[in-house]
Amino acid sequence: MKNDILYSFRRCPYAIRARWALLICEIKVEIREIDLKNKPLDFLNNSKTKTVPILIKKNSEVIEESLEIILWALSESKKENIKLIYFPENKKEDIFEIINENDNEFKYHLDRFKYATRYKNSDEEFHFTNAIKFIKRWNELLAKNKYFFGDSPTIADWSIWPFVRQFRIACESQKRTNYFESSIKNWLDSFEKSKEFKSLMYKYELLETNYRNAVAQAEVITRTEGAGDVLKEYLKIMTRIHLLGGVLNPFVNLEEKFPDFFKDADEKQKERLEELEENYKKSMENLPKIQDMLTQLDREVEAMSYSIPSALDKVSRELRKLLSVGFLVVNMADTIGGAFEESFKGIVKGSMTAQEALRNLFM
Repeated sequence: MKNDILYSFRRCPYAIRARWALLICEIKVEIREIDLKNKPLDFLNNSKTKTVPILIKKNSEVIEESLEIILWALSESKKENIKLIYFPENKKEDIFEIINENDNEFKYHLDRFKYATRYKNSDEEFHFTNAIKFIKRWNELLAKNKYFFGDSPTIADWSIWPFVRQFRIACESQKRTNYFESSIKNWLDSFEKSKEFKSLMYKYELLETNYRNAVAQAEVITRTEGAGDVLKEYLKIMTRIHLLGGVLNPFVNLEEKFPDFFKDADEKQKERLEELEENYKKSMENLPKIQDMLTQLDREVEAMSYSIPSALDKVSRELRKLLSVGFLVVNMADTIGGAFEESFKGIVKGSMTAQEALRNLFM
């Protein structure tokens, strides 16, 4: 295994706080987003609780609890004094106490308030009232400091804010108001509006969750191929048995009539490879001819690249001449001038009459 792997579900508060710790501690892991309704086999084989998050380390050691993942991230981080900042020695007892309060008492009421229909005889209002008691108690702590135990967050803040966020979402979905006082609202905002939040809630594509379906399909295919091979062997045997009976038991030799059908997968694969090899050999035999043709074609194209522009230039020059008024006038003047000179000489020499000279001028 090249990387540590975190199996996660994007909206799960336990998974959120584990990812948050890994993000702040700058621990790189491979995040595998899973569908809780269709959990992959690798996840199921490694998890005793069958719940997210779980971390599988490079050495195949498994960490199942989100709080343990947080503590592991702190121990693995190379950031200076990170434990002293987020898990101070003099606050450890208080930190564990408030996390335990969240994980056991607040979470109990939160689930039965948010998912009342999942729990038999659950009183939604009763659990909301009890959950709000914790919200108010934590608000009192946050009214004194920016975070639970001072001006800097600890793993207590890391561990609890995802659950308070879930409480807010539940209240909003039920159109409830006035469930937060300003201190706890600002505290939650400090996480949700942080630069890390976008990375934290990045929507990864689901890990391929159809392992079981794929395995089942493979098994079906294998069984089908196996059954086909058994059927073919049976037909071969029956054909031979009937052939031994001669005239009394006439039976068509199916293996001779349908040779392709009786070929097993290995035989077909071997034939396919032989066919590919034969095609390859033919291609290699024709390769020199193709290369010669390409070389000749390249030469002809190169020759055309020189001759065509030259011919086009010549035609272009002639067209420009024909379209030029000045050229036509000069050319006509030269023609008339030449004819006049010839006619004049003829009159002087007496070799042509004035009428002949005039006719020559306009011919």
